[in-house]
Amino acid sequence: MIVESAQKLPSFLNRNSSEINGEFKKLLSLLYNMTPLDPLSEGLKKENSCKNRYLDVIANDNTRVKLEGKEQDYINANHCLKNTVILSQGPLRIGAKDYFDHHADFYHMLWTNNCSAIAMVTDFIENYQEKCSFYLPEENQTKIAGQYSITSEPDTTNGNLIELNIKTTKIFIEYQGEKRTLVHYQMPTWLDGEGTSAKAVAVLTRILLQEKKPLIHCSAGIGRSGTLAAAMGAYNAYRERATSDTLIFDVVQELRTERRGCVQTREQYKTLYEAVKILITEDLNIEVEPKADPFLISFNQLSLLVEPIEESEEEKVEDLVPTEDPKDDLDPNLNLLAGSSTDPSND
Repeated sequence: MIVESAQKLPSFLNRNSSEINGEFKKLLSLLYNMTPLDPLSEGLKKENSCKNRYLDVIANDNTRVKLEGKEQDYINANHCLKNTVILSQGPLRIGAKDYFDHHADFYHMLWTNNCSAIAMVTDFIENYQEKCSFYLPEENQTKIAGQYSITSEPDTTNGNLIELNIKTTKIFIEYQGEKRTLVHYQMPTWLDGEGTSAKAVAVLTRILLQEKKPLIHCSAGIGRSGTLAAAMGAYNAYRERATSDTLIFDVVQELRTERRGCVQTREQYKTLYEAVKILITEDLNIEVEPKADPFLISFNQLSLLVEPIEESEEEKVEDLVPTEDPKDDLDPNLNLLAGSSTDPSND
């Protein structure tokens, strides 16, 4: 087996763990000292506060997704990577914060932006706390969300994705007689604030770069979502022959101007580096010594996985309150005008 040669890899990947940590610390410093480049006026309006899962994660005005044809067009999502991908918060439950169109708005966004895929990099429930409402149709049932009729079926044909704990579902959406099919990729084992299998992120990156306007979400839509989007951006920049010695750093910094706070923790930043390294190593046909991936555990071994909470279309639920876990998608101590949520335990 040939061991990886650092000389064959681009210079921006020649970083040891200490150097990667230093880069991320610099990103945190830039975040807390930055002057907001773009206002958050729409997301801060009183009528739109019910549409934000977390108080400190607001969609930037200049890149925000607008709900086409709706007078109240705000949704907590942004066009990112130069308008090639959407980063969104996970949909709230129907009736949360006295708003009943969370799911209808989500499917309207998918439809009007002609998204061909969804990457959900969270589970619905984690540590007994809801991270995202269950917005998919129940098996063998039709879900109605606004004017959209949605059905789904599991896809178990790709054994490679199953081995990587990537769950695949086909989603069929019908609107005014037109039908479209989307693919829903889910990484339910990627925990909030943590790193994950770099191999799984690399595989999903390749898939999403072949999709049309994929939508990525986790809970807040900045930590895990930002990590996956940054992998797409960095790898695509490399393929377009970008030569910066700080390519990954530059991509994350640029991504944060499109959606604040992307890539929240050191662990996520390390996963980003490892995933991009895997992608480029594969492209260069560099063989490496195989290493055990601690994140690739089976679904049966994951004790945190629980069934999603059932809800009716008209059920009114209590407002979700942000967690105080420092590794959650929300930092309650954040000064909103300084940027978006980061993990204070990684300063």
